[in-house]
Amino acid sequence: MLTNPQVIERLQTQANTVLAARQAFEAKRDEVTALRAEIALHRKGAEAADSEARGIREETAGLLRALAGQLTKHFRDLKAKERAAYTLAEDFRELVANLELMLEEAEDDARGLLASYLTKANHLRVAYADALIEEGLATLPPALIAGMRFKATSLEAEDRWAAWKQFTFSTANQHAFAQLTDKLPAALNRQVQFEDSPIEDALHLQDRAGIEPETSPAARARRNQQRAQRKAELAS
Repeated sequence: MLTNPQVIERLQTQANTVLAARQAFEAKRDEVTALRAEIALHRKGAEAADSEARGIREETAGLLRALAGQLTKHFRDLKAKERAAYTLAEDFRELVANLELMLEEAEDDARGLLASYLTKANHLRVAYADALIEEGLATLPPALIAGMRFKATSLEAEDRWAAWKQFTFSTANQHAFAQLTDKLPAALNRQVQFEDSPIEDALHLQDRAGIEPETSPAARARRNQQRAQRKAELAS
């Protein structure tokens, strides 16, 4: 709908910046989604290993009483399997703890990237809206322009006791514009058909994966500090 090549080029450059910001967020969002899925998988692994260990423990508890102190190879093998299952469950939990730190860091990165994208996208929306409005004003229908002039002329011709002259508007043009404003909502609600432009394409973010934009750098700094402490505890 825009026709000015310079305006189109300027908006397209801005749209490219927005698109790059969106793609950066989408890449980090996909990383977050993959980490969430991996963590869920390993948690199930830990639960399965714990369940196996508890089952073996219950079995060996019954055997121990029946053996009356005579430990068989079968019993010893069961105890080894129990220890291995508990060790595996602990390994899974340690892995999950490390992955959760990675996930939290990725989510923080995603929040920052989303905030950057949303800011750039809104600046583009404002610039695009302003350009469309300017384009519309430059191509107003002659009937509308003539009608507004006749409306102002007719209002100006009213005597000096006309209500609008006494209380509301200082010029006939202001009163004419006010009357037009009352009709604008209905006119602007009409459907307009035009193809999506690359400018609008840059504004289409399909899925945030439940991620909200970062609003507090101080809060992120605190989370970074807490993560550093947890990393040190896991490494010790």
